[in-house]
Amino acid sequence: MLTFLFTANASEKLLGALAVLSALVLFQLPGAATTDVQVTLYANAQWEGRVELELSPAVAGSMDAGDASVERYSQWAKQLKAAADASGGDFKYTETPHADGGKTIVGSGSGQGLDQLNNIFFEGKADISVSIVNQGEREISIFRGNLDPGAVTSVGGSDTVSISGRLILGSNADQEQLGRTAIWQNPVEIDVRLTENSGDPSGLISAAGQTPGFVPPIQPGQGGVSPAATDPTGFNVIRNGDFEIPFGAHEAVAPEWEAYDNGRAHFGWYEETWPEAVRSGERAQLMEIFLHDDPTVLDRVMAIHQTVDVVPNSEYALVLYAIMRSDANKESRNTDEVEMHWGIDPLGEGNYDNVTEWNLMPLTEQNRLGSVSGAFLDDEPLFYERITGTVRTADSSKITLFIRGLKKFPTQVELNMDIDDVMLVGPQPGVVQSTANPPAAEQPAADGSPAGEDAGLPNSGGILARPAAQGILVMGGLLLLVVTAAAAVGLLTHRKDA
Repeated sequence: MLTFLFTANASEKLLGALAVLSALVLFQLPGAATTDVQVTLYANAQWEGRVELELSPAVAGSMDAGDASVERYSQWAKQLKAAADASGGDFKYTETPHADGGKTIVGSGSGQGLDQLNNIFFEGKADISVSIVNQGEREISIFRGNLDPGAVTSVGGSDTVSISGRLILGSNADQEQLGRTAIWQNPVEIDVRLTENSGDPSGLISAAGQTPGFVPPIQPGQGGVSPAATDPTGFNVIRNGDFEIPFGAHEAVAPEWEAYDNGRAHFGWYEETWPEAVRSGERAQLMEIFLHDDPTVLDRVMAIHQTVDVVPNSEYALVLYAIMRSDANKESRNTDEVEMHWGIDPLGEGNYDNVTEWNLMPLTEQNRLGSVSGAFLDDEPLFYERITGTVRTADSSKITLFIRGLKKFPTQVELNMDIDDVMLVGPQPGVVQSTANPPAAEQPAADGSPAGEDAGLPNSGGILARPAAQGILVMGGLLLLVVTAAAAVGLLTHRKDA
């Protein structure tokens, strides 16, 4: 599958504009080769990209033997290596053989210049031009002729070409989706004119050069919240739950969080900076699933997760905010094709398989492009929805929170999910919990004797209740005198008789 995604942010010339031209190129050759290429072009024709060729044993063997049937892939690998050799370390090339005879070829890094980009990814044969249309909006024209689908089908593969932007102005594509994506199947020639996506380039770079399928124009204000509610107060064990720690230059997942997916689809994690899709602050976590079109594969899952310290055998309140959005038309949305859930690994191992219960997040499936697409009658600003739950810990002092998205069926629908302001509030680990009404400390007795349960004891001798009444002490003394006198009389009588 070959997909180009073009985005930009200005109306100036390509070499001097503060612009973004994003290309996602995917060749899928079932049983033969899978190639994944992602490129992002910035101001002054600077670009960052990644190419990954996953070659079957048959294709890899044919390449090593110099077979002309796979010349296309051989030349591509040579171009990637040459680019790495000439880059001074900015662009890197690796080739990893597999035990079965296949191999993985990866080229990734950064560069500058449209000629270099063309040579690496388009064999130097693509014509890309820029012109200005209404109100300074830029139009990109892309032409790539003399393509040879037989070179692909001869090794058991097929090409699907998809070119996306803000708006398709004209194309020779086999079909168009949502007015912004043109799609070809095994094309002989690609010809398309499209306006550029006016997304913010600062939010486009992510791990391995991944580029979101579409970044809407930035609008003033922030994403809405529905329904409004009061969040719990107390100790939040989640770290970076608001996703405001800046993402690394090549990091797709927010700091303190990790990614999970079950494969066999396109999965993307991104730093969300579009204000309509951010609930608070300047950032949120964006996840996407798309190009899932293998009819034998169902239930594709992706997630973020975090392992946290907790107090065993305690209760925590979970609150998070999420947006679930897709590019399905209005009639096809909210039909249970896509869902989001949260779940807990009770052992805190970060193990997806340890989660035994997935809790459905009752979210509205919104229009993926929010208020800016112009594609549907229900174009409205995105809004966050509040999700709550209760987590009861067991004997472990750690748990892992998973937040996942599920795409059930192999359709062309793209699912986007935004997550912000995650809280798990409860007892603070490592802090001894005091009782509500601790007993008052006992004071030492006035005579200096010890306080506590020994305070009623005399320094020596018998035990007296404390405090002893004065009358009891007098009666006890008289009784003692009587007993003593009787004993004395008895003793004298005994001696006299003796």
